[in-house]
Amino acid sequence: MIVGAPLKFRILEILEKKPMWNYEIVDALKDEYHLSSAIGRDNINYDCIEAVSAGFCSEIEWAVDTDGSKFDSKHPGRLLTKYELTPYGKSVLDELKSKVRHYTPE
Repeated sequence: MIVGAPLKFRILEILEKKPMWNYEIVDALKDEYHLSSAIGRDNINYDCIEAVSAGFCSEIEWAVDTDGSKFDSKHPGRLLTKYELTPYGKSVLDELKSKVRHYTPE
């Protein structure tokens, strides 16, 4: 794990293990980054979208949270997206791991 890494780098790290839904990524990172609020959840979602636009990961599946059980029961109907790491994202992540002083393999 890259200790104290920017959020986007941690997203790449957890996607390296397996493809994940955006709500799973939020659950995995919200406490580590102190982003448990609705705004924090949205920040993690935006970072996932930015990682896609940079080519680090790709969207592989979509669904709608019709009852709000995955994200926000007060606002059902949010888009759920499943992401996976791309080969380019893997190479960037490997390069980061080789250069970062505070990398500890899990």
